[in-house]
Amino acid sequence: MATGAQLIVQALERAGVEVCFGLPGVHNLALWEALRESPIRLVGRFVQHSAVDAGTAERGRDVGRDHEHG
Repeated sequence: MATGAQLIVQALERAGVEVCFGLPGVHNLALWEALRESPIRLVGRFVQHSAVDAGTAERGRDVGRDHEHG
């Protein structure tokens, strides 16, 4: 049986998500672990960097390759 985190990742994959930005923490470790087993690229750093990375990605630039998890 799939966990809630795995179901979320499956939904993201079906929606065509390629990159996910987030902040690691104990409240979302299960989701981060499920994303590590997914082709979705996970980018997570400090709060200040995540906002800039997400905005940069929205403008079509590649970000976070040197900070990928997984």
